[in-house]
Order: sequence, then structure tokens, then C-alpha cells
Amino acid sequence: MIIQIPNPFNYHARKDFLPQIQENPEDSELILDFNGVSSLDSAALGMLLMAREQCKGIKGRISLINCNDTVKQILTIAQFHMLFDIS
Repeated sequence: MIIQIPNPFNYHARKDFLPQIQENPEDSELILDFNGVSSLDSAALGMLLMAREQCKGIKGRISLINCNDTVKQILTIAQFHMLFDIS
């Protein structure tokens, strides 16, 4: 399942984002497409952790794709490169 991440990816995006990750089928890969996302905040990082917990419970995987350099830097500083496949 591919989910297009809204820009900006922040607290206000939760109403759209969280229901989508809960719809991910069991044992499938969840792909989060960051194309067009220029930045993210701490709420966005929390939502990514929630997505990871949701997929962990159903033994799925999460990939973060199309991350620009700024988003990659934020994810690296937060050590998320150890939790997700990021490209």
C-alpha cells in the first residue's frame, strides 16, 4: 500500500494519515511517499512511530521513499534511519 504524505507533514495531517495506516493489509509493505514534503515536525515523527507499531503488530514493513535532503537529515538526526528503509 502506498500513502502519499501531505505537505506539510505535521500535527494537522494526523486526521488523514492515521486512518490510512490502519487500513494497511496484514503482512504487506507500507510505502510512505514523501514526494513534495519539504519538512516535518515532532508530531510527524510520532506518527511515523505509530505507523511502525501498527505494521509491527501485523508483521509488515515500512519504506519511506522520495525523501528530499532536508527530510532525510531530520530523519537521520532522529535516528529513524535505523527504524525505516529510507530513500
